[in-house]
Amino acid sequence: MSTVASIAMVKVEPEGLIEIPVKTHPWPPEIWLLVFPYLKAKDLSSASLTCSMFRYLAQPMLFNVLDVAPFLLSFNTEIPILRPRSYFDRLVQRLECYRLSHIAHGVRHCWISPYSRSAGFPARSQQDDLDPKLVISAVLSMLPHFPNLSQLSWHCVDITAEWWEVLLSLPITKLWLNSSSISLGSSSFLPSVQHLDLDQWPWEGKPTNHPSQHEEHTEGVGRDALRAVIHPDNTESITVPRLATARRLYSVLIEQTYSLRSLQIPLFSIRDPNFVAALEHCPSLQTLCILQPLEGRFKDIKLENLGSSALPALTRYDGPYTHVLQFSRRPLEQVSLWGFDERSALCDLEGLVKTLHKLAQTNTGCSLKSLKVHVVSVTLDLLESFGPFDQIERLAIRSEDAPVKHIPIPHLTRTSALVTTLYEMVLRTRFPQSLRFLELNTKLSSVGMDIVSQERETALFMEAVARRQPSLQRIQVTYGIYWTGLYKAVWGRIRSNSDNNSAPTCSTAATPVMSRAPSFRTGPQDGYSAEESSKDYVLSTIVSSVHPLPFGKLTFTEHRRRILFQSDTLVALAGPSVAGAEGGAGSRKFLSVAWGTIRRIFRL
Repeated sequence: MSTVASIAMVKVEPEGLIEIPVKTHPWPPEIWLLVFPYLKAKDLSSASLTCSMFRYLAQPMLFNVLDVAPFLLSFNTEIPILRPRSYFDRLVQRLECYRLSHIAHGVRHCWISPYSRSAGFPARSQQDDLDPKLVISAVLSMLPHFPNLSQLSWHCVDITAEWWEVLLSLPITKLWLNSSSISLGSSSFLPSVQHLDLDQWPWEGKPTNHPSQHEEHTEGVGRDALRAVIHPDNTESITVPRLATARRLYSVLIEQTYSLRSLQIPLFSIRDPNFVAALEHCPSLQTLCILQPLEGRFKDIKLENLGSSALPALTRYDGPYTHVLQFSRRPLEQVSLWGFDERSALCDLEGLVKTLHKLAQTNTGCSLKSLKVHVVSVTLDLLESFGPFDQIERLAIRSEDAPVKHIPIPHLTRTSALVTTLYEMVLRTRFPQSLRFLELNTKLSSVGMDIVSQERETALFMEAVARRQPSLQRIQVTYGIYWTGLYKAVWGRIRSNSDNNSAPTCSTAATPVMSRAPSFRTGPQDGYSAEESSKDYVLSTIVSSVHPLPFGKLTFTEHRRRILFQSDTLVALAGPSVAGAEGGAGSRKFLSVAWGTIRRIFRL
């Protein structure tokens, strides 16, 4: 039995496998260490049971996060929920397991937070009185035994001088600090921190670039803590979505010169009087990201003028389009624009078009390689405004879309599907010849078109664009609405225009050359595949098809969702065969319930 075949069987039927001798593995351990990180936790656990070699290679990856919640925070109270005393005993046993010789080197992240990363929330008990400091002290005493520990998440716990001495000895390169103060006995700071997240709202163990609602009554990370964790020479990136913390950060940055390369800040913080001065103290800054607000319109936010010598290394700007011109003196290479005109994070088309025309006349006009915009709708004026950027390689347009009456060229629509109108506008636009990647994300519908017609129209559109843009390598179009159906079409070039001069022209009246006539199937035959799953009473069906075309390959995916009611949840989960067998019974049951309701209402 080959190793590759055994891995495939592990994912399907792990209980039916036998242990494979180490000598049968054709690949060295270094190769497997590159493969295992791509497996899910369930598959990784199964792989670790196949043989002793895989156990020592794969099992440590299941323990890469030491997750500890010394207390918990709920949504409706500011009082911490303490743990039972038995939690400490179980924690000590866990730590001993993590300390094993073949496990310790796999621990890379320590999570000390009241936000539990595991599913479920324990019931509150008045008898739970475990001191959180006992839990944290036990964890910190074990951290020096993990040689590859590089990430620390520390939330809502004040750091004592004793704990700080332990943290100073750890090679932490990524720190996530929330609402914590530091009691320093000296002026020492963490020397190895490169990436810093401050006052982030965690979701499934990851930062969200939003402030936490649980910590509104706290002050956040203070100035002393900021001075202790930000190294002038080693810290490269800082992300802080909370306004008060961002203002304290600016007051620290103006004290000396820092080697920051990336800074993500909230929108309102740019009005702080120390903001411009803080940027001037970061001459190595390459990325400036102004985080989008959750709601509201803010047209009166002003920014002081930057000095001519400020931010000499800036190459990426992500923020409101109304402020991009103030940073365009530098030759920006990546720009992502949003606005706050119509709705939160949406650009007004007229204002955006004027800004793009002015931006093309600055130094950025000759250096811009990537541009992303988030707009209300797509118009011809907007598409034509991208033409002057003759060095652009990647263009991404995300549109929330206006009503039908605002579509600029309705007379060119051949069907009632609005997405074809977008195709027409793109085909009428001459993009720069340097464009290599084009991405369109829209909520326009495909009403009046079946799946075969949608595939055909998409293939015609993408092949026509590819013929006009010889450098284009990839086109991605996503349209539809989450609940009514999402469609994603990805086209990738496999032939250049010069290699395929004999290919038929993909005009609006021609049919692209496909391997077969498109048909809607749900099996793996003929390039079609289907997958069905159910979660939280939502039936999700994904159907994909692959079509070879003259210039490239088109992958068309349809994602349908349907809400499951309690009566048909079990039928949907059981599969198509059971659903077909019980379809008649379900219909009769529905009619019976409906007739009974009518009889009770009208007293028949």
